[in-house]
Amino acid sequence: MLELTGSVQPDAQSFLANLRRQGTPDRVHYMELFLDGEVKDAIVGRFDLAAGLSEDDPHYAQKREIAIQRFLGYDYVSAALELAMPLNRTLIDDTADLPRLAGRAYMEEHEGPITSWEQFEQYPWPDPATAPDGALAWFQENLPEDMCLVSNCGAHFCEHLCWLMGYESLCYALYDQRDLVEAIYRKILDITTGTMTRLKQYSRIEAVWGSDDMGFKTSTMFSPTDMRQFVLPGHKAAAEMAHQAGRLYLLHSCGNLRQIMPDLLDDVKIDAKHSFEDTIESIADAKADYGDRCAVIGGIDVDFLCRADEPAIRSRVRDTLDACMPGGGFCLGSGNSVANYVPVDNYLTMLDDNAAYLGRLGQQVLDVGQLLGFEFMQADGLAPGSYLASGIDAWAESPGLPLAFGRAFPQTISQRYETGPLGRGWSHNWDFSLDVGDDGTVTITGPSATRRTFLPDIRGGYFPQPGDYATLTDLGGGAFSLREKGGLLTEFRADGKLDYAEDTNGNRIPAGYTGEQLTSLTHSSGATLLLDYDAQGMITSVTDPLGPGTEDDRVTVYSYDTSGEHLVSVHRYDQLAPTYYQYVTG
Repeated sequence: MLELTGSVQPDAQSFLANLRRQGTPDRVHYMELFLDGEVKDAIVGRFDLAAGLSEDDPHYAQKREIAIQRFLGYDYVSAALELAMPLNRTLIDDTADLPRLAGRAYMEEHEGPITSWEQFEQYPWPDPATAPDGALAWFQENLPEDMCLVSNCGAHFCEHLCWLMGYESLCYALYDQRDLVEAIYRKILDITTGTMTRLKQYSRIEAVWGSDDMGFKTSTMFSPTDMRQFVLPGHKAAAEMAHQAGRLYLLHSCGNLRQIMPDLLDDVKIDAKHSFEDTIESIADAKADYGDRCAVIGGIDVDFLCRADEPAIRSRVRDTLDACMPGGGFCLGSGNSVANYVPVDNYLTMLDDNAAYLGRLGQQVLDVGQLLGFEFMQADGLAPGSYLASGIDAWAESPGLPLAFGRAFPQTISQRYETGPLGRGWSHNWDFSLDVGDDGTVTITGPSATRRTFLPDIRGGYFPQPGDYATLTDLGGGAFSLREKGGLLTEFRADGKLDYAEDTNGNRIPAGYTGEQLTSLTHSSGATLLLDYDAQGMITSVTDPLGPGTEDDRVTVYSYDTSGEHLVSVHRYDQLAPTYYQYVTG
C-alpha cells in the first residue's frame, strides 16, 4: 500500500480572520479542543517528529508540541494555566487501541465532593493568581511568528456544578439548596474571571476556549431557566473580558442547546461554537442556521470517524467543506475531540482531504478538480475526490478562464504508477494529448492517464461514450476541437498536443512548446506561466513573470528524489517552507 503525506504552512492571521468570518480563506484551517496524549504519541512515533529534540531539555514538551501542530497543519498551539480541582472519579480499564495505562476515568454522577456547606468551606479551591504558567510563559517568548496561542479559561460552569455536587445531587439541590448551588457558581465565576485576568497578560493568546458541556441529546442538563441563572452569566462575563482584550471567545459545549442558543449568540456573544454530533445537529445545519453570527468548528462526528472507512471519510469531509467553507467562519475538525479510541489513520484521512479549497483569480476556485484538465477526468468516471493529494501551485491574475497550474495524485493504484513530468503518479491540469486509431477512433488522454473515447459515425462526426456530452469535431489536417456541454472549447494540433483552451467569453489560453515539452501558457489578457525542466524531462519550476526583471517573479519550485521518479517537495512562492511528500511501499 502506498502512503502519501504532506504538510501546510501555518498562517495564524488567516486562521483568525477565518474565525472572524472575514471571507472565504485561501485554504482549510483545522481546529480541535484537544488531541489525546496517546494519539499525539502515536503520530510522533510514526513520523519521527521528535527527531533532534532531547527529552532532557526542560522545554522538550513545548518544542514537541510545536512540531506536532506544525506537522499536522494547525495554525496554533494550546496552553493554559495549571488549575487542579479534586473530583470524585471512577476508574475502569481502557480498552482503546491506544489505551491509557492509568485507565479511563468517569465522573461520579451520584455524589461529588461538595454536597453540604461544610464541604464547600473545606474544599481546596484553586487560585488562578498563583497557578503555574510554565508552558504559557515559554510559548509567549518562543512560539513561531506564523502561529498563535489558543488558551482555555475553564468556564466549566455547568460541568463543575455537575461534577462538584454530582449530577444527581445537583438536581435535588436546585430545589432544596439553591443557595449552595449559587455559592458554588460564584466560586467557579471567581476562578474563571481570575484565569481570564492572567491570560490577558499574554499577547500571543488570540483566542480563549470556554469549555462547558451543557446538554445531552435531547435537552440541556437542567432547565434553561436555571442555566440562565447559574451558567450563562458566567460565560457572558468571560466573553466580555475576552472581547475587551481583543481576543475571541470560543465555546466548546456538547449536547442539545437549541433552547439556549439565542442566549449564547445574542447575550453571551460567543465568537464560535464547537462540538457537533450528528444525532443532535450537523455542522452544515448549524452553519446555515447561525453561521452569519458565529463561526462553527469541527463537524466530523466522532462516532462516524471511529467507524467509517477511508472513502466515506473523504466524502464526508468534502461535503462538509462544500457546506461550510463559503464566507469563512469554519474550521475543520472532529465533532468533539480526537480521543484515543479514534483510529489514527481515520484522523489523518480527515486532515488530508482538505486543502484544494482556494480563492484565486477573483473567483471561487474551490477545488483542484475545477481546473481545466481535472474537470476532464470526471468524464472518465472519476469524482473530484479521487485524489490522495492535490494542490494549486501557480496562478496569474486573469479574467474568466483560470490561468493556473494544479497537480494531483490519484486514489487508484494503477494510476499511481503512471510516469509524467511531475514524477510517478502525479499529473497536472494541462496534461492532454489526442490520438487517432487505425479504425478512426479518437482517444483524448488527460491527467492521470484518464481517457475519453469518441467513435466515428457515418456522417463524419463522432459518438462520445454514454454519459459524456462533449462534441468532438474534425477540423481537418489532423486537428480536432472538443466542446464541452458548458461551452468550454479545447483544440488539439495535428501532432495531438493541446493547442489552446477557450471559455464562452473568448478568454483563450494557448499552449507553447519547446520540442515535446509544454513550456508556456499565455492568457489572452497577457498573463503568462512559464515551465522549466531538468535533463530528465521533469518540471523543476513554474514561473509567473511579473516584471521586466526576475526579482519580482513568482516561482514555484519542484524537487525529486535521487532516482528522479518521485516528487518529494513543492515550494510555492508564497510559502515560507516547502510541502514535503513521502512514499512508503509495503
